[in-house]
Amino acid sequence: MKAMDTKAERKKASERATKRQKRMERWETRRFLESLGYRVTALRSGEKPDTIAYVSKNGVKQKIGIEHTGYYVDATPKAGSIAMDLYNLWTLIEKGIRRRVSHLPELKHTTGLVRFKKKGSRPCSSHASQIANELVSLALDCPVAPNEERVISCFPNRYPSLSTYLSEVTLHGTGAVTVNVWPWDCMNARGSCVGLDAGKVAAIINKKNAKSAKYTWGNVDERWLLIAAPGYPAVKSAGPDPQYMGWKSAELKAACRAAGFDRIFFWENGLWCKEIHPGAPIVEKEQRR
Repeated sequence: MKAMDTKAERKKASERATKRQKRMERWETRRFLESLGYRVTALRSGEKPDTIAYVSKNGVKQKIGIEHTGYYVDATPKAGSIAMDLYNLWTLIEKGIRRRVSHLPELKHTTGLVRFKKKGSRPCSSHASQIANELVSLALDCPVAPNEERVISCFPNRYPSLSTYLSEVTLHGTGAVTVNVWPWDCMNARGSCVGLDAGKVAAIINKKNAKSAKYTWGNVDERWLLIAAPGYPAVKSAGPDPQYMGWKSAELKAACRAAGFDRIFFWENGLWCKEIHPGAPIVEKEQRR
């Protein structure tokens, strides 16, 4: 019975993760279209393609099929992006910590810096609640005074998840209310994968082109491919500035020529956008970090 419960829990966790991914895709797609000056009337989520967008610009209405994919410099065909998986997991853990701490006034001056193990078992979204619970319990068991710092790398048996997945937790007494001002942080998610690679962008286009021929596009006016980098942690200022990325590389040009998309965009969330195909100058929306 326990095995069945575990299997059912994994299925539910997977379904929740899929719903979160779809919500994120719709949110990113809307922001992207609005950054190009489109008025979004409706977005219809699907699978192949991801979104059908009903938009208008300069009095012209369009129905656009948009295939949305993420860009992560550490992604591999089999494992995906370890850094992004960890970032998504940490987002859930931090929400759990905030929710618990909001009811614990004794922790209002405490924050923490978490470091996951680089080797060994990888936690998934179903572990987030337990990890958050154990981190809050650890903070209660190890109180710190204002401006005091305490590093914990050996966890008692009552913290099985921390022992399995974490290498270190640093608790810090801030002297300020942490719930809204000093959030907990994760070193692995904060400092992971940086950089932008033309070869990886070309590989994404080739992969999506091979699949898109089988999509149900319907009567859309145009077919778009949106390659979206979340900005944090996948692409950060430690990488090359976008104008130096190598947009004119032969590999990237060949991928675009073979593509079955009318337009291909690379968009770093809220920072800058590059129309790779047919081609247009980079548009920067904000100061890069």
